[in-house]
This record gives sequence, C-alpha cells and structure tokens, in this order.
Amino acid sequence: PAAIELPVELVEAFDCDPDLAAAFHNLTPGRQRSYAINLNSAKTSATRTARIVKFRDRILAGKGANEL
Repeated sequence: PAAIELPVELVEAFDCDPDLAAAFHNLTPGRQRSYAINLNSAKTSATRTARIVKFRDRILAGKGANEL
C-alpha cells in the first residue's frame, strides 16, 4: 500500500492532541486516506485547520471523512 501523505496541520494537531492522534492511527487505512485526501485538497492552511477542527469528533468516533 502507498504511504499516506498527511498535511503539516494534521501532524501539528496530533502533537497538541494525543487523543486525536491515537484515534486517527486506529482508523482503517481507507479512512485515514479519506481524511488525507480531503485535507490535502484544501488550498490554504486556514481551510485545512478548520477542517481538522470539524473532523475531530468524527475521527474520535472512528468514522471516515465521508461517513455521517
């Protein structure tokens, strides 16, 4: 499987929030990839940061970026 390229903003969020990091790494590779694709598609750092905040609860719940 190809390595997932995580945006810098997500890596920084992991450093500040160990619960988020643990929950993300417990996700399936497909779910991790869905977040990476969604975050990497943002053009600005501010948008990526806003998406991370929005996705935090979903990640902690073990859901993918496109799941309700």
